[in-house]
Amino acid sequence: MANTRESTITCNEKDVEEKWTIVLAHIWRQVKWSRIRRNHLDVFEHRLEYAKYEPDVASVIQRLGNALGIQGVNVPLEDLEYLRTCNELAMDVLRRWTKLLALKAMFFSTKHLKKKEQGGENK
Repeated sequence: MANTRESTITCNEKDVEEKWTIVLAHIWRQVKWSRIRRNHLDVFEHRLEYAKYEPDVASVIQRLGNALGIQGVNVPLEDLEYLRTCNELAMDVLRRWTKLLALKAMFFSTKHLKKKEQGGENK
């Protein structure tokens, strides 16, 4: 009965793409971009291209974090668990749509996560 949660999850491409976007956006927000002089999206895409050949989601996250100089990657656990549960589809989506996911993560990060951070402030 340890896998009851996994058996209730239905993996579909749309949800996997959405979860990747959220996870990658959180990683984007953790990068110290002031230390990187080149185009930020290009750097993120290239590091993601490098990481996508890992065998599973957890390894991709670890490789991407290391490549971007992040010590402890902090991503939403429920989104990461969904991707891990749907690992085969998640890796397929990442490998097919790497550049699109990087772009969506950048926009999600600047639009949604920045608003969330500013929501705590009185702006």
